Amino acid sequence: MEFQDKILAMAHHKPLLPTEVGKALGKDSLIASAMLSAMVEKGLLKISHIKVGSSPLYYDPKHGEQLQNYVSYLNEKDRRIYEILKEKKILREAALDPLSRVCVKNLKDFARPLEVSFGEKKEIFWKWYMLPDTEAAPLIKQLLNLQPESEPAPPPQPSPEPEPQPESEPAPEPKPELTPVEKPKSKSKPKSKKKETQKKIVDKIKEIIKKPKTIKGSDAFYKHLSKYFDKNKIRIIEKLNQKRKSEFEFIIDIQTEIGALTYYCHAKDKKRVGEADLSNAFVQGQLMKLPVLFLTTGNLTKQAEKMTEKFKGVAVRKI
Repeated sequence: MEFQDKILAMAHHKPLLPTEVGKALGKDSLIASAMLSAMVEKGLLKISHIKVGSSPLYYDPKHGEQLQNYVSYLNEKDRRIYEILKEKKILREAALDPLSRVCVKNLKDFARPLEVSFGEKKEIFWKWYMLPDTEAAPLIKQLLNLQPESEPAPPPQPSPEPEPQPESEPAPEPKPELTPVEKPKSKSKPKSKKKETQKKIVDKIKEIIKKPKTIKGSDAFYKHLSKYFDKNKIRIIEKLNQKRKSEFEFIIDIQTEIGALTYYCHAKDKKRVGEADLSNAFVQGQLMKLPVLFLTTGNLTKQAEKMTEKFKGVAVRKI
């Protein structure tokens, strides 16, 4: 889309604020925020934890280094840990004082937690966000070697001949394993393929016996939508390309006392509808120059409810 290309071109040079985007595109800042949120949902942009005033920054994932230009918006204590992490690249959480541990956790844009396993132990290390894991591993190993566990020194050997030095033939050491904290490895043992296949067959048979007539996925949701359309005298003019099984888009006519009104309809089968969902629908309606009917099987989050009060031309209905 044209607005996406313009925003991406702007984000190539620096992180963006909704007011800047609105001014450049000749749009209201609320509409600009909706456009940016829709691009975040698609993975075209990322949103920062740093805030300039009350607004976060929207930046190109390929140019994350540009966030460093906004460090002045951090508080003094967080900024001190930021400088230390930037210099050392790796920080060992166990070696930090309590205040520094809190501060490094606040640096969500610049610090990445890693769970490191060595032997039977696990520790959390904090990595500079621009540092590749391949470069983090040797730095973490170095920190581990600098603070080894205290062990009694072995008695000297009576033999006059010097023993081989550990450097020449080092004993095998457990290799540190780096695992992002957000995605810890499962401790459960993998099941054999044979058992998995048997279980799937049994579960499928039970499912067929219990629910022989159930329509799943997009078919069930589409059938639910069709009943709603028939009940409310809504005619489908055009069904747009389906992006997900739980999501449909239409151009529709709604019959009213003054005649048929044309709407862009965004239907979503989701338990919790957030700001990004409504923003995406709002932007699509703006591009088509049509009011929006947003249908959902779930409930709106508090932030999404507040957004409906600001968005004009967007009607939300639970079906």
